[in-house]
Amino acid sequence: MQYVQTDIDSHKPAVDAVNETAEKLVRTSDPDKAQGVQAELDSLNTRFNKINNSIRNHGDYLSKMLGRLTQLQTEVDNFEDWLLPMIEKLESRDLNRMELLELGTKLMVSFRQEMLSTNDMIKTRTVSG
Repeated sequence: MQYVQTDIDSHKPAVDAVNETAEKLVRTSDPDKAQGVQAELDSLNTRFNKINNSIRNHGDYLSKMLGRLTQLQTEVDNFEDWLLPMIEKLESRDLNRMELLELGTKLMVSFRQEMLSTNDMIKTRTVSG
């Protein structure tokens, strides 16, 4: 997007030169021709400004989306950091061999530890962020 904005900005001097030349022509021409030149000049400026504004708006939008995408990626990474160890715990042979009561107790302890860890992580982010 920056490349397109740079390309548009590089045309600005040419547009300014056309404006300057056209304004001189408007001042020295008969009224009918001057009106036609002025209409073309206005059309050129309107199109140039519309393109310029559109590119800037799209650039701003893409920057916001990139920020949101980066945030999403961080949240997905954090979720994976939590999920993968949990899957390993749940698929471990030790858990599969346990009695139901022992398994429930072990899962509750593991769940509490994960909740405490998650709360500590949230507090750390809040304090540092």
